[in-house]
Amino acid sequence: MAIFTVNNVDLVGCAVTLGEGRHVIDEEPQYYENNPALLRRLKNTVGMGARFIAATGTTAADLCQDAAQRLLDALNCSPEAVGAIVSVTQTPDHGMPGNAHVLHRRLGLPTTASAHDLNMGCSGFVYGLSVAAMLAEHRVDNVLLVAGDTLSRRVDPEDRAVAPLFGDAGSAALLRHVPGAAPMHFCLAQTAADWTSFRCLPRVDFSP
Repeated sequence: MAIFTVNNVDLVGCAVTLGEGRHVIDEEPQYYENNPALLRRLKNTVGMGARFIAATGTTAADLCQDAAQRLLDALNCSPEAVGAIVSVTQTPDHGMPGNAHVLHRRLGLPTTASAHDLNMGCSGFVYGLSVAAMLAEHRVDNVLLVAGDTLSRRVDPEDRAVAPLFGDAGSAALLRHVPGAAPMHFCLAQTAADWTSFRCLPRVDFSP
């Protein structure tokens, strides 16, 4: 178990961009045996009745780019001031280069800014936050963390245990070295869950 503390780092802002389409569970009864009681139980179990789905042609990098650009604009932070970008996704636009490198160019970051890619799912934002925070702690200026996926294209729509949980979105957060900022405490571990319990479509190309 990795337990550590990051000091003098502030998360100064964040933004989220959702997929363009909105899918409501009640409008997909064919996947739930056309059973209203099953639909109600599912919504109570997962705590939501809708998810956002990216339009055809929209990628994870597109969603993260929109969130990152809006965040930089809102914070009046120029791309040239960003010292590093950390990207977390399981649905990159290409096998290579990674989305961090794609967004590095799209956002107009300077050549002095480093790019880091993480392939992680549910806990990805927290792991990405730990990496971004450690970079900022060591005085890398304006570390941009982006996390996003278009997982709706990777799950079996008939798998009611998985499909209702995964939509499409992109997020961005900016971290800075700020002396005296409240410490960030991380406790990172792995449960060794059985990954074969997730039924993903056998597709290699993540592009739409």
